[in-house]
Amino acid sequence: MYRTGDLARWMPDGNIEYLGRIDHQVKIRGYRIELGEVEARLASVPSVRDSVVIALQDGAGQQQLCAYFTADEQLTIREIRSALLSTLPGYMIPSAFVQLDHIPLTTNGKVDRKALPVPDKALHTGAKYVAPRTDVEQLLADIWQEVLEIPQVGIHDDFFTLGGHSLKVLELVRKIHLATDIELPIRSVLEFPTIEEQALALLKSDLEYKADSPIIRLNEHGPVSIFCFPPMLGYGLSFAELAKQLDQVAVVYGLEFVDDAANEQEMLARYVDLIVSTQAQGSYVLLGYSIGGNLAHKVAVALEGQGHAVSDILMLDSVRRTEALPFTVEETEHEIHAMLEQVPESYRELLNDTYQRKMLAYAVYGNQLVNTETVQANIHGFVAAGSETVKGTGDNRLLWKDASQGSYEEHNLIGSHYELLEPGFVEENAKRIRAAIQSIARNIGQNIAYGSSKLMVDDMPGIR
Repeated sequence: MYRTGDLARWMPDGNIEYLGRIDHQVKIRGYRIELGEVEARLASVPSVRDSVVIALQDGAGQQQLCAYFTADEQLTIREIRSALLSTLPGYMIPSAFVQLDHIPLTTNGKVDRKALPVPDKALHTGAKYVAPRTDVEQLLADIWQEVLEIPQVGIHDDFFTLGGHSLKVLELVRKIHLATDIELPIRSVLEFPTIEEQALALLKSDLEYKADSPIIRLNEHGPVSIFCFPPMLGYGLSFAELAKQLDQVAVVYGLEFVDDAANEQEMLARYVDLIVSTQAQGSYVLLGYSIGGNLAHKVAVALEGQGHAVSDILMLDSVRRTEALPFTVEETEHEIHAMLEQVPESYRELLNDTYQRKMLAYAVYGNQLVNTETVQANIHGFVAAGSETVKGTGDNRLLWKDASQGSYEEHNLIGSHYELLEPGFVEENAKRIRAAIQSIARNIGQNIAYGSSKLMVDDMPGIR
């Protein structure tokens, strides 16, 4: 009858449920966000009095959230982000924070959003500001400021605390390469998240050495280690967001696709050496996402073939394949390029020739990869919602049931095949993966305890 600007839905019982204001809803990286919800969470942070959240366009034309607030004391980014991450998914965390003396109001007493200042000064990070001291540090600081779109960074600031995420990592690596002709491994941004560390690594050429190792530790704490094999992108960075969610539950290692091995046997042998040198004793736990699940199964076969125990494999929307795909290298390359054409141009330019070569090599290998062997390890299948990759039915939708001599079970995840580990989905999916890992950790502990007690009894004379 008339437009109020309110958003509501008519429920089956005849009631109308109020969802918020239409003009206060925005889309950020494909996710619809109710600004009022972010404002409410920010206002619940201790000492915060008033809060306003708006969407602004960054230099690349992408929408970003900016939060304005007043507080009883000076707050830091670390304090604010830590408080918000406990109640909001990552994609709803503002990229910029501005602390004001007061929120501007209109003559009617409402928030004057047009009078809010441009966020030319982000909230203090919590780290003492130290200016760049060398030409290399200054170069990196300039690149950071451009990538993160902030006016000032210190050499002790953390890239991710300042709002960096996976796409920002790729942009940072690209710009460093353009400026220095040094192709920084993307894993190094996780290992060296401050300007001081990155500059030192560049000067000592440590990054060239680390580029030879296709494994990276993505978090710090956990009673069990998980070795994760990547989807078609081919990089362990794919598991960075999941690793954050699993900290304290499992130490997550991301493995890259080894694209310089002479053959499959050499490649699998290198993975076995990497895993065994990282974790001296089993039982080993592997995880694979998409084609990474097929590769994880092959590595499990190789590990068991050398006498190592693999307790469990977690398959994230990965379907068992028993026949090779009949595609030539040329056809596969055409498909990769066609897929990249669907990626937004601002993102596509981040995937330089090195990344594209790795993707192509992975795809060519994946076409001939078959999983006809069985393993002793238990297998856990995690199925994406409405996934087009699902082939089976019932409790064997991913077809891994006959590939294990142990147990097999499946769980449902939210999001499509490509969304499983994206912000907005990874938080919920990590809960289900976490539950499986906790069960695995308990079983491994019981097996170790049983093995120790059996050894003690067998070593006692006269007792059998």
